[in-house]
Amino acid sequence: MNQVQWYLLAIAALLALVITGCSNDGGPANSTSGTQRANRGEHDHDGEHGREGRGEHDRDGDDHHGEAGEESGIELALNDTYDHTRNGARLILAYDAKSNSFIGTVENTTDKTLDQVRVEVHLSNGKELGPTTPADLEPGKKMDVKLAAATKDFDGWTAHPEVGRGEHGREGRGEHPRRSTGLRSDVQLAEEETRVVIQIVKFETELSEDEVLATARDRLGDFRALPGLIQKYYVKLSEPNRYGGVYIWDSIESLSKFRASELAASIPREYKVKGEPKVEILDALFELRTQP
Repeated sequence: MNQVQWYLLAIAALLALVITGCSNDGGPANSTSGTQRANRGEHDHDGEHGREGRGEHDRDGDDHHGEAGEESGIELALNDTYDHTRNGARLILAYDAKSNSFIGTVENTTDKTLDQVRVEVHLSNGKELGPTTPADLEPGKKMDVKLAAATKDFDGWTAHPEVGRGEHGREGRGEHPRRSTGLRSDVQLAEEETRVVIQIVKFETELSEDEVLATARDRLGDFRALPGLIQKYYVKLSEPNRYGGVYIWDSIESLSKFRASELAASIPREYKVKGEPKVEILDALFELRTQP
């Protein structure tokens, strides 16, 4: 190879290095710049969503806080009025000292029927009044509420309306969704087929045990005639002068009709109940043994 060819080869190599260097310097720089612009654009877009998101969370937070406030145990004074809307049910309630009762109304503020509307009052002495008998409320309709207290040893209270069958019914959807038990499918099937509601009533009486038994036997016919009452167990509690009944109902509707009946209202009178009877309503999840 002569000297001219060496020069040409050297110049070609130098040009190649220069071209390659420019390409490397320019490409990443332009790429980085484009990425930065794209990132800025995306962040600007996210910023808009961030502001909107904060607004939505702020609003949701206010609603959640408001509803939590209703059940947080913040007590009202006896001369205060409760006026809140929860799940479309507006409850207006106030304490009436003369009758020692909480009196007011609950109204459906939605355009749909609210199922199983009921009201509870919680007193500062730890006692709970209600719930009232569940009732379906059509749009715009109201129903009267009255919950009487047995004593006056309280100086504060709170209340809330409930909608659906979350706490005291079978379905447990809406307010208090039922969580999956994670049990086997045959148990889940049994759960689906179980449609009973259990009601437990406990009370203290002025009667002797013999008088309690005589009263219960005198009223057997009335309870046997109740529609929807599958079984009733008459029980004696461990505490002195305390008795009760365990009712097995075929549906919440049958239970609701009974609670609104004169027969139910007569229990405190006939058994000379001291104070307020304690009532619990339980949801049967599934049975150990099914009937043949």
